[in-house]
Order: sequence, then structure tokens, then C-alpha cells
Amino acid sequence: MGVLRGWRRRAGRSPQQDFLEQVTAALDGAPGVRRLEPRPGEFALVVHRADGVVRLDLAAVFAESRHDDDAARAERVRRLVAGLGETGPGEAADDAGWDEVRPRLRPVLRGVSRLSLAADPDRAPAGRPAGLPLLAEMLVVDAEHTMRYVQRAELPGWGVDLDTALQAAHSGLAAVPVTVGERRAPDGRRLIEVTGGDDYASSRLLAPGWLQELEQRVATRLVAAVPSREELWAVPADDPAGLAWLVNTAREAFLDSPRGVSPVPYAAHDADGVVPWLPPPGDPLAVAVRSAASLLALTEYGAQQEELAELHRAGDSGLTVTPAEAVERPGGELLTMTRWVRGVPALLPETALLGLVADPADPDTLLVVRRIEAEEALDRCTEPAPGVLPARRRTTGFPDAVELAGLRRRALQL
Repeated sequence: MGVLRGWRRRAGRSPQQDFLEQVTAALDGAPGVRRLEPRPGEFALVVHRADGVVRLDLAAVFAESRHDDDAARAERVRRLVAGLGETGPGEAADDAGWDEVRPRLRPVLRGVSRLSLAADPDRAPAGRPAGLPLLAEMLVVDAEHTMRYVQRAELPGWGVDLDTALQAAHSGLAAVPVTVGERRAPDGRRLIEVTGGDDYASSRLLAPGWLQELEQRVATRLVAAVPSREELWAVPADDPAGLAWLVNTAREAFLDSPRGVSPVPYAAHDADGVVPWLPPPGDPLAVAVRSAASLLALTEYGAQQEELAELHRAGDSGLTVTPAEAVERPGGELLTMTRWVRGVPALLPETALLGLVADPADPDTLLVVRRIEAEEALDRCTEPAPGVLPARRRTTGFPDAVELAGLRRRALQL
């Protein structure tokens, strides 16, 4: 078992990067545009204008332009830039009332790190944890080529709370046509694919009872995956070859996508719920499924890391924002670990393993234990960090000599 460096795939230049640069060049110097913040990891641009800020998500436009020649793509980008100028980035925040905004609201499924503490809480996005580990349900205002994230501060001005706004968003999404297609691989494997020609395929998983209705439609229990915002796949739950394909392909698609949502497989639960799918004990896919959950945790803690660390540096809190690390066990299972260093006040991510460093002068000497083995020490020496997503614990002490001796007897070797 060893700590992995560079666990996320390093890719070369992609068509998405080229398209992002093309849109950036078209917007640079455009009337009213003051500053651009490219977000290549999210396939998006944050556009700062004189009248507000808009997040420009590019996946749908890029998908439409896949078969364009250079001239047609340039014209598509020109229309995108012109449309941004017509709609204005602060449309809903500045002028539109509830009756105008309501039919254009959509729910979106995102990593929960998007709900992390912000320096300005009023600019924090409107949303809540989705009920699925490490994922969040968020609100956007839909337009032809853009979506704008709703801010919490906008809801009182509309006279509604978050629940009401999300109900309206789900109603709006339900009215959007969607195609459920089924195709078969040469080996007979069934793949069910949900497409809508937009950026909301993954959001369907949020709708109460939607996966159950899909199961009734295709007359079989399903396991689903949403590796990126525009992808929702499902395979029959009783098809071992299809399940193996889904788990492995969802992981690859999640790693490859600049707009990944989750590599974890999901299944219907009760009348209208969804939960992470777990194979039965001893199933050959068990390691891959647990590794997918670790991969999502590493992604979300990684996305949170820089913003949270900067927030605490600016506030001079004296806290270290400890990263989540990737550890690979013999057999290939991916686990998460963080280092808990004596005498260093820190915000610890909730990882599967803890690396205890009793001597800060020798940080590479780790006492590694499973988190579940250290619950008593965590309860005594840490406390929940309020308002932080994904969750972290603030250290208030360190395990004493008796606790360390007990943990040493249950230590793992990296």
C-alpha cells in the first residue's frame, strides 16, 4: 500500500481547451466585458461585466459545434458572445421577478464543494446537499447558451425560500423533452442512455421517483451513472458484464471530462429515492466501486482545498487546511488519507485513513490507522467545522500516549 502522487490523469491538449481559448479570445475586449476568468477544469468562463458577473458554461455549445467547420464554429462563437451581451449576466439578479424567472429555473447536480464557505456569503450559490454523498443540488437560471447560478441572496427578493425555488426548478426540468435510448453491444449488453440536447441529463437523477419510473419503462431494475453533467447511463442490475462496463467506463469518463459529476454508480431506493449502488459482498466489482467513492472524495476535497486555504490565510485563522491524499492498497483499491500532526491546528478532511504524526520534526514517520479505529480520539480531540462542505473537523488536541499505544497495535503499513 502506498501514497499516490498525481492520482488524477494528466491529459494533453484537448478540443475543449481549444474551444475555451476561442471563446475567451472572442470575449476579450468585447463591449462591457471587464475581466475574464477561464475555468478550464470546469469547461467554463466567469465573465465580469460592468453590470454583473455571469458564469458561461460551454459544454452544450461545444457539443453542438463538434461537426462544424472553422467558419461555422466561428459564427457559433460570435452568436454566443452576442447573446451574452443581449441577455446580460445579471438578468435575474438585477431585474427579473419571480414570475419571469420561475419557468427558467433548473436543478443541477454538482460536487458539494461548490457550496463551500465563500468570502462573501451573499454571493454563495443557492443549493443544498443532494442526499447523495459529496453531491449537491443547486439552482441555475437557464438561457439559450448559458446558465447562471442563482445566489442565496436572490431568493428573498423573489419572495421564496430554497425549497420553493427547487420545486419550481424540478417542474421546469420535467417540462423539457428528454430522449431515453437503448442500444446493445455486440455481446448483447443493454445500455440505456438519457439525452436531452442540453446540459441537464445528470440532473434527472435528482428528480424524486425518476429512476423508478425509468425502471418501469424498461421493465428491469437499473444501476445508473452520471460521470458528467450531460451524461446519464444505466444498465440492468442483473447483468454482470454490463455492470462491469458501467463502473469502469464511468470512472474513465469522469476522469476525462472537464465537467465531471461523479464516478459512483447509483440505484433506486424505496419509492422515489436514489442511493450509491453497492455490489454484494465478494463481488468482483466491490473494489472498483469503493475506489470510485474514494475518487469522488479526492476530487471534492481537492476542489475545496485551495479556496478554503485562501479563506483561512486571508482571515489569519492559524489553521492548516490539510489535504486529502490518495493511497492505493495491494489489489488496486483506492483509499483516502489525511495527516494529523501533533501541535498543528488544522481542518481535517473526513478520510478513510488517518496518518498520525506524533513528532512534527519527522513528518514522514506515519502511524496509519483506519478512521473507524480512531473515532474515540477524533471525538475527544476534534470538533465539526461549521459550514464547510465537504465536511471537515477542526483539531483541538492530539491523541494521548495511551490512545497512541492502542492505535499502534492496529496500525496499517503503507
